[in-house]
Amino acid sequence: MTVLLFGLTVILFNNWRTQQWLRDRRIERLEQEAIDTGSRLAGVLQHLSRKQQERAAELEMAYVSLSSDVDLGLVANKEGLVSSATRMQWNRMNVLQTPLAEEWRRHAAVLETMEPAFEWDAGKNSLIVMVPFFETYETSSRAAVLIRYDATLALVQVNEDAWHESLRQAGVLLASCLLLWFALDELVTRRVRSVVEILRAAGSKEGRPMVLEGKDELSMISQEFAKTITQLRAAENMVLEAAEQERRKIGRDMHDDLCQRLSAIKMKAEVVQGMIHESDANIAS
Repeated sequence: MTVLLFGLTVILFNNWRTQQWLRDRRIERLEQEAIDTGSRLAGVLQHLSRKQQERAAELEMAYVSLSSDVDLGLVANKEGLVSSATRMQWNRMNVLQTPLAEEWRRHAAVLETMEPAFEWDAGKNSLIVMVPFFETYETSSRAAVLIRYDATLALVQVNEDAWHESLRQAGVLLASCLLLWFALDELVTRRVRSVVEILRAAGSKEGRPMVLEGKDELSMISQEFAKTITQLRAAENMVLEAAEQERRKIGRDMHDDLCQRLSAIKMKAEVVQGMIHESDANIAS
């Protein structure tokens, strides 16, 4: 029971560590994916814009929206006019009229520096990526790709994966504990009970002491105990035999001495009786 509780504690601690590790890896991977996707999309859109292939640009945005991690996305020029977006109704709208207006304002400086930017929210559940590009060969014709990633589902999946791993470990631990319990019961507990029965049966003088089979410590103990019991019984028989012989000797000695004394007394009594008869005869004459 103690081993099981300790194992469950270790599993819970490992679950927490696994969740943190998987969360950090998922966030790192999502950041890299967002930067790669934004950079690739900016390069493709720059090429398509210069060739005025608006339909192809819309298809690229539609392809990006297929990702389960992408929440919203759009492409807008420096004036804020949306040219393509993950929501078709945003096309030709001003970016400030879309749900990404706040993010556009916060990262508008990207259109001046022409350096990509990404930012997590406070809870690291949402990631904003904004990558600038040139719509034409003119440096003044600037636009940017703005994509918002929702990491909630990914982090929920991370937690589920961690719990699945913990449940797998708990199952392995439970199976190991059961196997250990059966092994201990078979190899130790039952044999200890047999040793106890041998000890209890040692008081009986009938038959030879039982011995456990095998070469383990309990078998060695039972074998040595059986030898000791056999030696004690032999010593006890020797003591009893010696006592019996001594009793018989004492009986013989007592019998012989008593008979001799009784015979002497009888003889003396007969002599005294004869002397008494002689004395009576003399007095009578």
